[in-house]
Amino acid sequence: MGSVLQKASEMEMARRQIAFASVILMLSSLSITVVSAAVYYALLGTMNYQATLSPVVFTSGDDTSVCGGSLSTNSTIATFTTIPLAVESQITITELVNVTNSDSSAHSVQVSVGSENFGSQLTLLRLYLVSPSGTETLVVELDTNGAVTTQGISVTIPAGQEYAMKLVGYYDSGTAGTQTNTMTLNLQVTG
Repeated sequence: MGSVLQKASEMEMARRQIAFASVILMLSSLSITVVSAAVYYALLGTMNYQATLSPVVFTSGDDTSVCGGSLSTNSTIATFTTIPLAVESQITITELVNVTNSDSSAHSVQVSVGSENFGSQLTLLRLYLVSPSGTETLVVELDTNGAVTTQGISVTIPAGQEYAMKLVGYYDSGTAGTQTNTMTLNLQVTG
């Protein structure tokens, strides 16, 4: 009988040790969780993020409003809703929009077409960036189906300079006067 009581006592001791170890394990896990959360919160509290605006942006040109132009909040998207192209007669818009570098250093930029719906009646549509000295760089071209064939050309704009965007284009003969003339341009600083 003594050995049965001794076995029961040993089992009770083993149960208590297991229960004690379980409590210690749960408390350790809880402590690790609390410490991890505190560290994460501390790191989160000290992280700073400061958004910077693009140093080169679209700005309104002499012809922006005539073409139904509007600029996005950050001025890196320009939308035009009424570009006045003619049928069989080339139209030149000298300041569709301007590209202005307000920074103290030069930056390279690219202009791309976000959307357009000129259609297949288009004969010619080209966009040039024109420097203050008059140097023209072709940056966007659409083919006779209205598909973009040229874009992504890098142009370096010196510090404090403003380049005009010139549009040249016209429609085929037989194009209806109701043809839509809309386009969205995106400006990306690449360097």
